Amino acid sequence: MIEKFKKKIEKVKLEKIQTKHINMGWYDWVNRSDIVNVLNEPPYRYTKKQLKKYIKNSNNKNTKMFAVIDKKKNKYFGNIRLTNISKNNCFCNYGRLIGVKDYKKKGYGAIMLYKICEYAFNILKLNKVFTYVYTDNKDSISSNKKFGMRKEGVLKNHFFKNGKFKDVIIFSFFSKDFKILEKKIKNL
Repeated sequence: MIEKFKKKIEKVKLEKIQTKHINMGWYDWVNRSDIVNVLNEPPYRYTKKQLKKYIKNSNNKNTKMFAVIDKKKNKYFGNIRLTNISKNNCFCNYGRLIGVKDYKKKGYGAIMLYKICEYAFNILKLNKVFTYVYTDNKDSISSNKKFGMRKEGVLKNHFFKNGKFKDVIIFSFFSKDFKILEKKIKNL
């Protein structure tokens, strides 16, 4: 399994998110019902102008956002970002989006996590990456667990969505765990 994972890692790259990505699929993705239902942040449906502002706000010391590209096919298929980057506490929150359906349920969520952890732990020198996942988002729960993220707990009634409060699971991954994973992959 780890050998397949290594091959996929080598086929995927992160690049800084740019306005060109809006028309390359991002705008369509964030306005599809299947994706809107799992987004934690309003407005839940976006205009192109809002996405441009989103990009502008995602380029600072507390937030880093990337487009995810399949290098072999030169295909943009998703986004991943780090938010609430705390240099003092050495942690950040992550969020990801796989917009192209052909990349869902094929291990790319875990590859995206590997790439963003590589950035968070090796470049930013953080200790912890965490995320919030709706308790009914089975695909994301499964992907986080498969990658090795740990469930830290459940926050009850944490986000207000579609007229009701929703529970979220907090998943986290630590630098020491990433170093072990990274070593396994490099030693193949």
